[in-house]
Amino acid sequence: SAGNLRVISWQTRSPVMDLVVQRLPQTLWVVGTAYVLAILIAIPIGIYSAYRQYSLFDQFGTFITMVGFSVPPFFTGPLVIVIFAVNLHWFPSIYDTTLVVDDWDSFVKQVRQMLLPMMVLALQITAQISRFMRASAPISENPAASTTAPGIPFCPQCARIAGSVFAGVQTRTRSMAPSTSRTLA
Repeated sequence: SAGNLRVISWQTRSPVMDLVVQRLPQTLWVVGTAYVLAILIAIPIGIYSAYRQYSLFDQFGTFITMVGFSVPPFFTGPLVIVIFAVNLHWFPSIYDTTLVVDDWDSFVKQVRQMLLPMMVLALQITAQISRFMRASAPISENPAASTTAPGIPFCPQCARIAGSVFAGVQTRTRSMAPSTSRTLA
């Protein structure tokens, strides 16, 4: 009957959907951990790069993020396998999805086999998030300058608040001529 039609794996001779369901928890752990790792790395890098624009740190970070953007995971994956698993023998080259973690040794083995896929995924995610943070964070050397936007008049109270929050110091109040930008009616 048509309802019993199942796709069978050539390698294991078992239904493909059973294999997908069996490997789904491992996949979610690797992807989820890669996202958490990428966020923990990218947000501080992006904020610091926004604060210190055009510094040596920012230029190095920009280079690394452009590499992360430019090189696809289907290239970096085999590359890190060849470097870290085949040549250096630091990590396993094959991921064992049937590994059961029930003691410390199996936990260490699980972490070692998760590191290579996490590195590949986290590189691209970190590149995306850190560039987004650098571009969207309105941080400058002068916190008062960060409080103004084109067409919005300067607010001395906002400058004091921004100065104490972002820089930890009180900024000088200054008067500013009314904005010269005009809105179209």
